[in-house]
Amino acid sequence: MEGIADTLIELTFRPAFRDANPKVVEAIRRSILSSDAASIVAATRMVAKADLRSRLGSLNCPTQVLVGSEDSLTPPDLSRQLADAIEGAQLHELPDCGHAAPVEQPAPVTRLLAEFV
Repeated sequence: MEGIADTLIELTFRPAFRDANPKVVEAIRRSILSSDAASIVAATRMVAKADLRSRLGSLNCPTQVLVGSEDSLTPPDLSRQLADAIEGAQLHELPDCGHAAPVEQPAPVTRLLAEFV
């Protein structure tokens, strides 16, 4: 579990965020460690297998896509493809942000969601 937790932390948060927020990162790491490895592996495999791109064009609701500019798990290019496939979707790329945008950039995420709603 230690290796899984460390890898997830590395992939989820930018190095600058990890360095500047060690208490936040450690709390999230402890949360990951409280899970069992089989559940994390199963969830990761499920996400990796889910490819619903062919159904995006059928969405008929307001959609906002938020992505961190330095997201290594779901890079901005994939978010652009997602937004392009959904009619009328709005895309916002958050600068200096990794995968966990609500944790790394809570104020901009909150503002964008409040404006959207």
